[in-house]
Amino acid sequence: MKRTKEEAELTKKKLLNIALRQLVKNGFENVTLENIAAKAGVTRGAIYWHFNNKEDLLDYLIKTKDIESLEIMDIIMTSDASPLEKIYNMVSVHFPVFKTRAEMKNFARLKMDIYNYYLKFGDNRNIGKTYTKNITLLIKQAQAERKIKKNVDAGEAAYTIFSLIGGVYLRFNQSNSNYNTLKKLYKLIESYIKQIET
Repeated sequence: MKRTKEEAELTKKKLLNIALRQLVKNGFENVTLENIAAKAGVTRGAIYWHFNNKEDLLDYLIKTKDIESLEIMDIIMTSDASPLEKIYNMVSVHFPVFKTRAEMKNFARLKMDIYNYYLKFGDNRNIGKTYTKNITLLIKQAQAERKIKKNVDAGEAAYTIFSLIGGVYLRFNQSNSNYNTLKKLYKLIESYIKQIET
């Protein structure tokens, strides 16, 4: 029986969700399309119908997550939270909680794969630009509410926050520093925001 377009999209979405869980649990290098197919309960041929190889799956996963990131930003920006609370929310979404250290490390590696993808192919959906634009706006709003110091350059501060998020992930798996958990990395960025608060 021929599958409908809707059924194919549902299967693809299921495969992407399982792939993301497997990448976080086991790491990119330890996951195969066959593993993902088995976890999804589909044939090897079915997964290769959707993706040519693991890199193709990662490419599609990143594109999907980009769209989700834009939606999450929109939800935060239109929420009833204060501008300062929104800034913290915009940062905290980058630091999920995991059950094991291995999952946390694999997630950090996956973040680096995503950053490398942007270096290679560009940020076609302007995720970084949209993020810094939103943070800049929130900082200006927080300044108007006297929650952030007036002498803080909103654009520079927004770019600093954006750079800190990328930077802490870049170093996460490369050193045995005091910042060896995502919670500690979040606290590091939180401390910068505290410094610009009134």
